[in-house]
Amino acid sequence: MKDKLIALVAFLEDQSFITDALGDGDACRIFPVVAPEGTQKPFLIYSVGSVPKTKDGRGYNGLLSVYYDGNGYTELVEFTDAIEAVLDASGVYDVQDIETGYSKEYDTMVVNININID
Repeated sequence: MKDKLIALVAFLEDQSFITDALGDGDACRIFPVVAPEGTQKPFLIYSVGSVPKTKDGRGYNGLLSVYYDGNGYTELVEFTDAIEAVLDASGVYDVQDIETGYSKEYDTMVVNININID
């Protein structure tokens, strides 16, 4: 599973539209499971399931959650469309579903992207 996580992060950081939005290098706002408190939006968190989904044990479930300020709906939708396209085109990551939500308490938009990883 560690190899899947390393490959997923490297794939995400290799996409210029992602680094344009989330920063690159040490300033990159891509985090495993949870972002540090006070992290500037937008940012992305990821996780990969430890149990293979397929019978032959080759695939894993993954979750990408993208957070934007509450007034950034248009940017969030554009980012989501772009990330869905590159994931599906990769031949490694297969988008299963996408859900959008809003937290009034934190004035934050979030998109959860569920993927299968071969």
